[in-house]
Amino acid sequence: MQNPFVLKAEASRSIYDDPLQKFKFQVTMAGMPAGAGFSKVGGTSDEVDVIEYCEGMWDNIHKLPGRNKIGTLEFERGMYASRDAELMLLATRTNPSMRQTMLVEIKNRYGETKRKYQLAEAWVSKVELSDLDATSGDVAIEKMTVAFEYFLGTVA
Repeated sequence: MQNPFVLKAEASRSIYDDPLQKFKFQVTMAGMPAGAGFSKVGGTSDEVDVIEYCEGMWDNIHKLPGRNKIGTLEFERGMYASRDAELMLLATRTNPSMRQTMLVEIKNRYGETKRKYQLAEAWVSKVELSDLDATSGDVAIEKMTVAFEYFLGTVA
């Protein structure tokens, strides 16, 4: 029989074991100045198509893995006087083979890189400029869409 007066000690979790927060990240790509940051990065997805195969005399449908499907990344930032994003789109138009490796790093609250995604064959496919409104005092937002072919891998 266990003694009811014995206290159990549980190990506490440190802040290094906490889930990563989404406010600290860094994007590195050729053509963008080092100081030009983004306020949002979204759309990252990696999935495998499901192929359904119906075999005769069976009641169920077989589900087989198909091709990989990679989404596009969408970046948002405040619009600056420089035209970096537009120039990168122009470079894609004039040289369709201009592809590069892009790096997206997710950092903890202390700025230490905890996840790193390398995107292969990345290129700017779309630049969207902000709506202009004479009655608004909001910051103009610039959106950039980047297409890529596959993940080179994730590095912790």
